[in-house]
Amino acid sequence: MILNASLMHQAYLHDIVDIEDKKEYIASLRDGDILELSFLYESTFQNAKILRDLMDAVCSEVGMSSKWKTRMVLIVDEMNNNAIEYGSNPGDENELYICIEEK
Repeated sequence: MILNASLMHQAYLHDIVDIEDKKEYIASLRDGDILELSFLYESTFQNAKILRDLMDAVCSEVGMSSKWKTRMVLIVDEMNNNAIEYGSNPGDENELYICIEEK
């Protein structure tokens, strides 16, 4: 569910891979207490490291504890691997949707 389509930021993973400071990039997409993102990427295991780094940056931006940050990165990595292995064909486009609202 998209909280508010006007708040969601969508980007292709290959367009942000060269951004040096991913934490600053993620911070720039935040709208108050809401961080709503969608990353589109090719269904290939080569994107796994990039997705883990992005999830780490997202978790850092919202102030998640180290323990939960590690868990979230692992969850996203496993979901990505399952999507590639069981849910898509080589070359398909996958999407990682993230919505975090701080309370």
